[in-house]
Amino acid sequence: MKTRLLIIGIALLSFGLINLVSYFPISFTVAIQNRPFPFEHVYNVVRDEKGTSYQVGYLPMEEAINHPYWLVWSITLYAGIGTIIFAIWRQNK
Repeated sequence: MKTRLLIIGIALLSFGLINLVSYFPISFTVAIQNRPFPFEHVYNVVRDEKGTSYQVGYLPMEEAINHPYWLVWSITLYAGIGTIIFAIWRQNK
């Protein structure tokens, strides 16, 4: 039981981290500008010899409500962390 909980927690954590890393350019930009992630998105990405330029815009609230994938992977990430902590606590008990 304890090993299964740990495996489930690692799987949940891995899924959440994979999605977090895929959104990292957005979340890093938003963290620097102190704006709410994930309600922002990057658009007009242009790469040239000088580097990459892009614009950051807000995700419309209707789209965030109707397509809540950001909520799924962030809750999965926190559920994985909680499951791993619970499994370690049960193992040490």
